[in-house]
Parts: sequence; structure tokens; C-alpha cells
Amino acid sequence: VDFLQWYCWIGLWAALMHILLAILNACDLVTLVTRFSCEVFGSLIAVIYIWDAIRHLVGMFPHHEQLTPFHTASSSAAALLSVILAVGTLWLSTLLSGATSWHVFFKTIRTTIADYGVAASIVIFTLV
Repeated sequence: VDFLQWYCWIGLWAALMHILLAILNACDLVTLVTRFSCEVFGSLIAVIYIWDAIRHLVGMFPHHEQLTPFHTASSSAAALLSVILAVGTLWLSTLLSGATSWHVFFKTIRTTIADYGVAASIVIFTLV
């Protein structure tokens, strides 16, 4: 399927759905959507990202049929470094996200650290 044709049909379908929802005043039905629906969708997105990250990390390690004397050490070292950076980013973001339960700083500082902890850990481990 050609991408532009597919993209066009998706846009037309979305436009039709928006027009129908506006005509039927379906915005009132938003009150029927519970928090559970939002949490399930958020969990699905998180699982997809985690699965994709693990798949890429595992794919970085050379397989037995790919082992050659020239690429073994460098590709294994790069894969191990990627795993260390990924685990370090996860650890630091988890640590900083739990800053609201700390007793070290004022509440506003702890809240700011917890809000921006994930972004800060990504920036820190990108610089490392």
C-alpha cells in the first residue's frame, strides 16, 4: 500500500468521524469515559515502548553466526555500554520520580525534581 494514499484515506476517515461527532454533539459522551480507559491506553503505549527498547538492546548483541574476529569485541562492548546506559537511565529516572517522598528539600523543589526527573535522567545519560 502506498503511504500517501493510505495517509489520505486515514485523513478522510478522521474528517468524516469528526463531522459526525460534531453533528451528533457527541462531546457530551466524554463524561462516560472513565479513568480506567485512559490508564489502559497509557499502559499499552508504555508496554510498546518497553518492548521496542528491549528488542533493540537484544538486537545489538552479535549472534553466533555473526561472530567474526574483527567485530566481536567492538560490537559486544557497544551492546554492553548500551545496556548499562539504558539501565542507568531507568534507575535515575525512577529515583528522581520518587522525589516527592524525600525529606531533603522543600516541597516545591521535590515536586519539580519529580516532575522533570525522567527528562533530566535522559539528558544526563545522553551527555554521559
